[in-house]
Amino acid sequence: MNIIVIDHFYKDPEKIRSLALEASYKDVTQLNYPGFQSHHNYCSSDVIKKIELAINSPICSTSLSQTFGKFRIMLKETGSKLKVHLDGHSDWTGVLYLNPDSACQGGTGFYTHKKTGLDGPTFDSDWQQIEQEVIELDSLKPEAWVESSYVAMKFNRLVLFRGNQLFHCHTKSFGNNLSDARLTQNFFFNEAKNV
Repeated sequence: MNIIVIDHFYKDPEKIRSLALEASYKDVTQLNYPGFQSHHNYCSSDVIKKIELAINSPICSTSLSQTFGKFRIMLKETGSKLKVHLDGHSDWTGVLYLNPDSACQGGTGFYTHKKTGLDGPTFDSDWQQIEQEVIELDSLKPEAWVESSYVAMKFNRLVLFRGNQLFHCHTKSFGNNLSDARLTQNFFFNEAKNV
């Protein structure tokens, strides 16, 4: 399974949203993300267990020291350009939406590259080759892609997907500050058996 959607992920999502609104952030545009990321991970053993159950595999412990449970903010201005990409170093990517339903716009889109017909690396090629041959050339060209699948943003919805196998991108950015911008909690990780 390449895409898993879990609604009502947290028992108390308002508490998690409050944590996100109170967190401190740094600009991470140099890390290929158009916005800001919290300085610290916010994650419990319960969250790890729920994710492991969903993917039917243990998570590699070294993943937990990376961007696993960090909050991200994308403003309308910083995320205005769609940038189709892969998360090459991660078996899985998780995006948990933390905007109230009344403010939700867009979601996560999954794409097929028009010229090659690929929706990600093939088993015969690795993601680094695809990065050079497809992503570097066309990631900022919307006309080079067709949306093949889409998961709408919804409060307290977690979308888990094979970030290193599927071309993907946010579909809309919005807001001008922390309180009204696109707010997510992100999880990038590998399965323990693949390390």
